Amino acid sequence: MSDARKLITLFQNEKALLANTELSESQLIHNRLGHIGRVSLNKLFMYQAVTEMDIKEIHKEELKCCEACSIGKAHRNAFSKSSSREKALDPLERIHCDLSSFNNKYVSVIVDEYSRKASIKILNYKVNAQTIQLRLN
Repeated sequence: MSDARKLITLFQNEKALLANTELSESQLIHNRLGHIGRVSLNKLFMYQAVTEMDIKEIHKEELKCCEACSIGKAHRNAFSKSSSREKALDPLERIHCDLSSFNNKYVSVIVDEYSRKASIKILNYKVNAQTIQLRLN
């Protein structure tokens, strides 16, 4: 069984356990405040920022079974280092272009994939981007 499948099964088991029980006040506040951490929650109670609750301190075990926090802390597998397409074998075989605006000017960036040489031009008008020439010298 894969790690992801084991994790999903674990979450389903915890979800079934939580379905039969109500959330404690500390878990409810934790959820309502965007899954804030235990240390920050304790500071809120210490400085009496949360009123009308009889909680003095939250222990680590109380927030251990939060499904959303467990998913958020899970690590993903790294992307593969191989690309789905072949790399450029000759100059100008594949270029990457970008045109951005900045302070009423335009910036044109053109990068040759083979040589990684870049051409950066500052233009007064967007229409001038059509006439840019790439120099690979």
